Amino acid sequence: MGAAVGLPRMVRAEVKFTRGRSVSLPVRELRGLVPTESGTLGIIAALFWCGDDSVDGEWLLVDAADPVISRCTSINAGQLQRACRNQSSLQALRWQVDQYWKPFLAAYCETAKSGYRVLSRELRDRLERGTLAQPLSREPILQCEHRATMKELIAALAPSGAGRVLQRLFAYLLGLIGYRTVTVNAIGVPDLEASNLVSSAGDLNLRASPEEISRLIGYCREAGDSDLAARLDRHRRDCS
Repeated sequence: MGAAVGLPRMVRAEVKFTRGRSVSLPVRELRGLVPTESGTLGIIAALFWCGDDSVDGEWLLVDAADPVISRCTSINAGQLQRACRNQSSLQALRWQVDQYWKPFLAAYCETAKSGYRVLSRELRDRLERGTLAQPLSREPILQCEHRATMKELIAALAPSGAGRVLQRLFAYLLGLIGYRTVTVNAIGVPDLEASNLVSSAGDLNLRASPEEISRLIGYCREAGDSDLAARLDRHRRDCS
């Protein structure tokens, strides 16, 4: 289902879930996100459940190398939202995550309530077989439905258990959008790595309108990826 639409070749991520208004950013974790080769991106992926409708249940993704982020020992939801608005280079990744997160959570919520080990086995097996997208509904997931699912998951597992499950869901959400290799680190940093990105133009399979693809083309050009912008433009014309 996924496609390499201006995405980094490899993603290294620290995944945060909190019922508060801020998340900690230990120096050790930030150092673990420093790219070691070209095409690698280190990100903070934060999900809040704090009673604020503007952030609850949605992933906020920011580049950990941004000076605003790298100088912090903790960061609140408002600061993360501002960082998201200022980091146009991550828009393609955010767009893919936003597109698939609600149906992905809805599809795997029941399995997730059995705990992270059961969930991890199913997601790992499905990634290997290429069937991660199989259980996803093609019908839009309403925001009220998404929040009800989040509430159900947290109630079933308590915040600590939900945090471990949400980490794995985010990891394999990256698998859904095009990363064929996903590694979750039980200990150490970073929390996860996603690599082996689908990169062929023939692999493009976007559920997107021409207007949305035009925005992705703009994001690619802003990021300096003119080659991918041209490929997306050809894909848009071929589908029109």
